[in-house]
Amino acid sequence: MRYLPGLPVKAKKKRQRQGRGFSLLSKRYLRRRALTRRILWLSVAGIIFVPTVHFARQMAYQKAWRSCAGHLQLLQVEELPDPILIVSPHPDDETGGCGGLIHTLVQRGRPPFVVCVTDGDAFDWAMWLRLDGVWLDPSRRSRFASQRLAELQRAMETLGLPTDHLSFLGFHEREIVRRWLLEGDRTLFNSMISLLRHLRPRTILVPARFDDHPVHSTVAALTWSALFSRSSSSDAPLPIVFEYLIHYGNFPVPQGLQKNLWLLPPKGVLDAGQWQAVFLSPSDQDSKQRALLRYDSQLLLSGRLLQSFVRRNELFLKPVLSGYLKDRVGEPRSFLPSSDIVSIAVEPLSFKRWHVSVRLRGRVSQSVQYGLHIFTLTTGPVLQDLTSSPARHNEVEAVLTATPPMVLTVFTKRGKHFHDIVPFVVADANRWTERREAFGQ
Repeated sequence: MRYLPGLPVKAKKKRQRQGRGFSLLSKRYLRRRALTRRILWLSVAGIIFVPTVHFARQMAYQKAWRSCAGHLQLLQVEELPDPILIVSPHPDDETGGCGGLIHTLVQRGRPPFVVCVTDGDAFDWAMWLRLDGVWLDPSRRSRFASQRLAELQRAMETLGLPTDHLSFLGFHEREIVRRWLLEGDRTLFNSMISLLRHLRPRTILVPARFDDHPVHSTVAALTWSALFSRSSSSDAPLPIVFEYLIHYGNFPVPQGLQKNLWLLPPKGVLDAGQWQAVFLSPSDQDSKQRALLRYDSQLLLSGRLLQSFVRRNELFLKPVLSGYLKDRVGEPRSFLPSSDIVSIAVEPLSFKRWHVSVRLRGRVSQSVQYGLHIFTLTTGPVLQDLTSSPARHNEVEAVLTATPPMVLTVFTKRGKHFHDIVPFVVADANRWTERREAFGQ
């Protein structure tokens, strides 16, 4: 529409707008209609998605419940002989895995002993969020480690544990894996031996051998080695050993605070031993939840995982030390299949010669180091390389000469980073008596 001569500019524009009208095919209407449709579809998708996620989590829990039926037994706390020792790799693991048991034992006048092996100074993401600045120098790591140890003390006070029942070995988390597996540092081993000789536990709770965290599995291997050494030197019987699991894929299922649900073992390791549950009362659950909230440095990144362990029970594994151990059969552990250990098998070739085969999720890679850390009572820690199997493209193997008891720790390493660590425990040669007789030994 043309401007009419003689009219002011504002009047001309007003006349033009009035003459234009409102067209159903105008660009402004089309944009508004597209935006309205998007908002409508997003709203519908949100309405459908939220209940779907809820029901999917419930279905996953029901599936886990059906798979572990017949594998879970109730553990009576009265059956655990004193003294009881709980070995924690980091500050917060003892509360997540055994917090309810600690509170139960304290209420019954049987406080356990808790030892924290590392100071937890390797959680870089938590340090970046917790401390000022991005550069993580040794002073900042030391300050963060002091915060975590202080949080552990406050958590144990919440559970009622006496201060003299809590001890720290004080090793750096960033160094313990390398010092034990690659260097065979006896300082770690001697510290654990001294602790066992001082406390003389008859029941000990250690991290699970198939835990995804490298420090957890390393502490498990170190503890098993110290147990065998102490038992052989003092002629004391091996204490009752239970394992507790913290890191394993999407365990626990479902994650999040679910006080009315049971903590169920993962399907892939149901045959690793006898899974037993300690029932927690509402008071035990509340005390455990309050203790977990003491770990301020972990809540932002790991709070949901920690709260997932506040359930109707706590889960412990009484291991069966056989010739085969699964690590992660179902879901992948990492984005590098060549460094992901699936299972370990140990076969006797003769009385003292053993064949170790390790199955991987992917093909053997030249860029990954496959190592075997061997601990025996006669030789101590020894490091040996694993070579690729000529029969299978996804297996590495080794033949070793050793006498049980022994702890075989298989690890995969790329550069400076350890990707997967799995300890394998051979407690008694009598468990392979039938196989030795087959070889005419």
